[in-house]
Amino acid sequence: PLSSVIFIRNNLTGLQTVDLVGRGAVGDLKFGNKRTGSSIHAFDVTEKHLKDCDKDPNLRGAGTSAGNGLTVKRHFTARNTGEVPIWVTGFLIDGYSCEGYGFKVLDCDPFELAANASKRINIAFTPDFTLSKITRTLTLKTSLGISGDSGGNNGDVQYTLTATVPPHLLSVCARGITRPVWEFYLYIMVITLTVLTLFSSFIAAIVESDRILRYCYIMSTHAHTATA
Repeated sequence: PLSSVIFIRNNLTGLQTVDLVGRGAVGDLKFGNKRTGSSIHAFDVTEKHLKDCDKDPNLRGAGTSAGNGLTVKRHFTARNTGEVPIWVTGFLIDGYSCEGYGFKVLDCDPFELAANASKRINIAFTPDFTLSKITRTLTLKTSLGISGDSGGNNGDVQYTLTATVPPHLLSVCARGITRPVWEFYLYIMVITLTVLTLFSSFIAAIVESDRILRYCYIMSTHAHTATA
């Protein structure tokens, strides 16, 4: 602790002293019992979860919730191991608020953590079966930063979220996901545009070749006439 004395001069007592005593304190946040910058590899989608994914379009299984696709939910504990309160004002998944790339923070409301207090945070992951390993950055917006600091210390606490899906089940399980209604129309549109582009290229090639042949014929005729 640090101590100091303030001398106050006044017209009643002449001189008065005030003793000041203080000590420094810092906040420290752990998420999932891990330090800032750590990797959280907690979303392992196993074959047990996906054993019926090619038969049941809802992908119901152990550790999952029924719905449009497989959802694996894990809970983590945000703990303030410091000596001052910490305000957590938001969560970002690779820059997107609360959810993105299959990850979703279910407890995304701002909250305050008193010293030595903790709060349970639930995060869900829903794979789209396009990649077997998904790695994204989880950012906690907190009050740990220094106001006006130009060195980038803005209170962001970052962790790496990693999820895995068995590679050999990607194509199988992808067929069980309900596709959006507009996807079929988009597919037809793309095919139509592709055919029209090929047809236009074919017509343009015929016209260009005819133009080249005509030009070559005219040039050869002029050359023959000039020689004669």
